[in-house]
Amino acid sequence: MSDLIEHFKANLDDTSLTENDIQRFLEENTELIPTPFLLNHHLHFNSIISKFKISDGLISDFAFLTKSSDFWNLVLVELEDPKKRIFTSNNEQIKFHSDFNHAMDQITEWKGYIEQNSEEIKRRIDPIRVPLNDRPIRFKYVLIYGRNLEKENDHRRTRMFAQKTNDDVRVMTFDSLISEYTLAQYRYGKMILSHWREGYKVKSVPTNLDTSIFAYLTPVKLKLELEEKMSLIQQGYEIEKWEKGSPLSYNSKYTEETFNAKMSQRFKST
Repeated sequence: MSDLIEHFKANLDDTSLTENDIQRFLEENTELIPTPFLLNHHLHFNSIISKFKISDGLISDFAFLTKSSDFWNLVLVELEDPKKRIFTSNNEQIKFHSDFNHAMDQITEWKGYIEQNSEEIKRRIDPIRVPLNDRPIRFKYVLIYGRNLEKENDHRRTRMFAQKTNDDVRVMTFDSLISEYTLAQYRYGKMILSHWREGYKVKSVPTNLDTSIFAYLTPVKLKLELEEKMSLIQQGYEIEKWEKGSPLSYNSKYTEETFNAKMSQRFKST
């Protein structure tokens, strides 16, 4: 854990790296990707969508689904360059930096577009919004921006920054990712998805993936490349049977045929 945190801090402190570099690091170390606004069914399919398309001109860095029995949350995440300032350098009159205001305006632009085009967004997310796809969607937003150093030991700055968070928007620094990871009771890898035709493709999988996605999606809606396929097979997922049309509906890894065979063998052994 300490090695990962130190490596992440080194990336954040490296002035030559951009927000795209930080996103790449997070996609390679998915335990660090934050998931605010989780509902009681937790992170849907243990999956994060990379570069979720809101519209042709609006793209979030990450998105993910979470559901309860009554509704879904679609959470859209924007990463900004960690070097960008939160506040101006004027210590007498504390004001947010224009870069920070611009980032907040982008979240406002997302909200405005989605309010007018919610059905379009729903169609884009529908391939993985199963089961319970008849439940309504609520939209939530996360902005990851800046470093704690700008507001540490300054109550006014801390208070002003905290006031940007509300029921629909969470604003957090990159250092908050470290805190949440360090304090988490459970740390787990997440599958990274990206847009593909009318569905999604698996961009990467962790070595300890726990997902039920193969019980609900078929290869028509979910594309697997060879590297990800082999990783899943090594983890016990019957991907070759899934590719032939059999859902992995038992323990999220096995077909009904395999499950029945295992149960029959267990019965005979007793």
